Amino acid sequence: MVIKGNTLHPGQSILQVCKNSKIISHMYPLHEPSELDLLKQQSWNYSSFPLWDVKNYFGESITFYFAFISFYTSYLWPTAIAGILQTAISMDISRCYIFFALFKMIWVTLFLEMWKRKSNELAYIMGTLKLINIPKLHPTFRGLHMDIDPVTKQRVPVYPAYRRHLKNIQINMHAS
Repeated sequence: MVIKGNTLHPGQSILQVCKNSKIISHMYPLHEPSELDLLKQQSWNYSSFPLWDVKNYFGESITFYFAFISFYTSYLWPTAIAGILQTAISMDISRCYIFFALFKMIWVTLFLEMWKRKSNELAYIMGTLKLINIPKLHPTFRGLHMDIDPVTKQRVPVYPAYRRHLKNIQINMHAS
């Protein structure tokens, strides 16, 4: 293989040939090993996960991932305890399953609401609250009239909800 007049031999470093050919002028490592080692040491301390250090090193999106995993892990404790209790007690199997199902329904609702609060709090603190992606309308959508969207404050085509529901009912009737 020839790169800008220089032949690349088997086993030769392509980076070195590119540097010699002036194709590459500077190279930067993707990570700082010392900072990564520090983050690894701090991350083992479950009581105080270094979210802000992760944010400063990796950015906001990775921080949200770790924040979610940490939050989810801490919220799994009640379900783990309830599952152990269900297994230990299990007097009447059907009653235990019903209790556990009701508990999980309540738990997942509370979890989602608490995560919504926590993620909004993190987004506000990190200054990423305004970076939320608002879905765009389908290009072929035609409403009956134009109205102002309460979120974006822009004029958008509107199709009444009752007409959409009537269409769905009509489609379901024809399908069966």
